[in-house]
Amino acid sequence: MRTLLVGGTYLARDLGEELSMRGWQITSIVDADLSPRLYPLATEVLPGGLGGPAELVAWARDHGVELIVDASHPFEEDLSVDAAEVALSTGVPLFMLSPASFQTPATVLPTLHAAAAEAARKYHHVLVDVGPKVGEFAADEHNMYVFRLVEGLEFEGVLPPRHQVMREKIHNIAGDYLHQTTELKRSRESEKQLIRDYQIDGIVLREDGSPDGAITLAAAEELRIPVILVARPKRRWLTSVARHHASSVEEALGQIYRWSSQQ
Repeated sequence: MRTLLVGGTYLARDLGEELSMRGWQITSIVDADLSPRLYPLATEVLPGGLGGPAELVAWARDHGVELIVDASHPFEEDLSVDAAEVALSTGVPLFMLSPASFQTPATVLPTLHAAAAEAARKYHHVLVDVGPKVGEFAADEHNMYVFRLVEGLEFEGVLPPRHQVMREKIHNIAGDYLHQTTELKRSRESEKQLIRDYQIDGIVLREDGSPDGAITLAAAEELRIPVILVARPKRRWLTSVARHHASSVEEALGQIYRWSSQQ
């Protein structure tokens, strides 16, 4: 079955692999700035989604797309909007796959701006792991920030005067180029050591439900380091378009296979 997969996440990678192994034709759209080493397993990859919803709608019609799965990052909205537009314009069913929320106690704030302001008021050595958009922290001249970013991406915005940058390496597990799997070498013990080495007294993360974020939260809880989580954007319009919602690859596969068996 020809499937359009909104990717760029570990969930999209794993879902694409499972469907590809069963003979499904998977085309994935990812952020144009995403490193090729982070592409999910797919028969075809369209960086940037061809430029916009109109182009993607035309492509989906020309290629006979039968199913759309949005497994994008919870903080990535542009490609999700494009996928929803394709579903609305073509009548192709849309499934959504997004990780469950973190369960660890933390302060949840609605925006990155609010999180940056709270961190500047309360902490002095701050670990920030929120992706490349970190300009909200630039105005703080007093506190020390440790910014973490996966290799292959670049920061967007000015960094504060007192900062250090940690590049997190991606390790290839199998395959090459598009047909590969990757993972980060992060553990609870390594996170605890990082917190101690940099004298971290506060952490800012996105509430993205990622396994790596969960590891950081577990280490912080064990060391009693407070954490601020940036809440996920509200995407009520997008979620209303989707026929099914899942929080794990297994749940999504079950929904997809039940749907396909009825076609």
